[in-house]
Amino acid sequence: MRGEGLLDHYERMSALSLASTGSTVTPRLVAFAIGTGEGSSRAFEWSCQNLFLADDIIVLIHAYKGGSVFSGSRRAAGARLISRYEDILNERGFSCYRIDLQKGPVVGMICESVRGHGCDMCIVGGSLPGLPGTLKTAIFGSVSLDVARSCSCPLVVVKTGR
Repeated sequence: MRGEGLLDHYERMSALSLASTGSTVTPRLVAFAIGTGEGSSRAFEWSCQNLFLADDIIVLIHAYKGGSVFSGSRRAAGARLISRYEDILNERGFSCYRIDLQKGPVVGMICESVRGHGCDMCIVGGSLPGLPGTLKTAIFGSVSLDVARSCSCPLVVVKTGR
């Protein structure tokens, strides 16, 4: 679901959750940007253990580059990747999540999805770059640095260096 549809769902889920538990805390809408590297899976593992709350609504976002003859296979690979993360959420008892598979520039699609869903927080994995670069790039990684510049909500960069 995208845009207002998800926000309507979020409000309904919040009301149901609050009514059934008596809680006065509104669940957070948390985006996790899934990458194809090991850093992303490590960041997701850390987030499941340390950051996600039981009532969170987790939005799994994966963006893939389009505009080539390989776009269809990239979309299929992205769907398989998201499916693995869904399985992890289910195994850990997180039942409230949404999926956003986007074709286009990775940073732009992540930020657009976060804005469109009205997320309270965005999480990205950061890996140590293999080649020397600027200090900022070495600390954050290029995608996470660009998302930090453009993200419409607080951003958590989970470093997974060796």
